[in-house]
Amino acid sequence: MQELNRNRLSKTPFELTQTLGEASKGDSRHPQLPTSYQILAHLLHEPSVSDAQNAEPIGERQYAGVYLSDGWNGRKGEMLRERLVAGGRRFLEKE
Repeated sequence: MQELNRNRLSKTPFELTQTLGEASKGDSRHPQLPTSYQILAHLLHEPSVSDAQNAEPIGERQYAGVYLSDGWNGRKGEMLRERLVAGGRRFLEKE
């Protein structure tokens, strides 16, 4: 969490789901948690799971515009839903 805060304060992107997934490995009470974080990383297209070489980590409040502008049912919402579906499909194809 200290690394997350340092990156946040310096406005440097941080792969949160990958870090949380690594931290949760070996948890005998919640063995599926690392897989859940891996799915989330695919949904969000984090660079470590992305096929794109120019991928960038998700910025703070990157998806806020969808909810603050035309909403979930507008064009931005449609684009976000398509992105989430594509990420989920990529995860399932790798499994």
